[in-house]
Amino acid sequence: MFSVSELRVLLVGGSGLTGQAVLRILLADQRFREVHAPLRGRPSIEHPRLHLHPWRPEFPRFDHLPEFSCDAVLCCLGTTIKKAGSREAFQDIDRDAILDLANWAKKRGVPRLILISSSGADPGSINFYLRTKGETEAALKEIGIPSVTVFRPGLLLGARKDFRPAERLGQLTLPLLTPLLRGPLHRLRGTPAEALARFMVSKIFDPVPGFQVIENREILLSNVKRN
Repeated sequence: MFSVSELRVLLVGGSGLTGQAVLRILLADQRFREVHAPLRGRPSIEHPRLHLHPWRPEFPRFDHLPEFSCDAVLCCLGTTIKKAGSREAFQDIDRDAILDLANWAKKRGVPRLILISSSGADPGSINFYLRTKGETEAALKEIGIPSVTVFRPGLLLGARKDFRPAERLGQLTLPLLTPLLRGPLHRLRGTPAEALARFMVSKIFDPVPGFQVIENREILLSNVKRN
């Protein structure tokens, strides 16, 4: 068991919908002594246990971080092709930056990597988005971090700073369709970002050796059990 204020974690992607929820949970939990977060701008919250670092977009992205012992890395990086501006820019964030982070963690001897992918991720998919996510997962397996947990949520539900019309439409319509989405269709169900964040943080204390994938069904069930 971990003692109070023992753990140090690195959170990457802490300004996004799920990342902000993860950050709030980490800072509210006294078991975390330090929370390190590279960000582009200032966060909406300040805390004495929060250590901010500048985000460096060029490779290598994370070698500028100060030396500190790190018990887990949580990665909530993710964007859209529209927001990134091109397919190449999207891959730079959703694949290359994540692999940069994983290699940093491996070099530092970090025992746990916990990250967000996507429901339907598949390196052989004809869908560019899902293929990129699948390629990232496949590459992560080869890096050799002792415990890697990949979450595959559906459409993330919650209040965003940036307005995304397609996601907003999904937030409004998916609850109406929920009774129809059974079996393999669970992949289409929306995933509350807060529930995903809680599940991600809980895996710090329940690591599985090797490579573990948690599908959307299990994320949704964890939320039902909690409530």
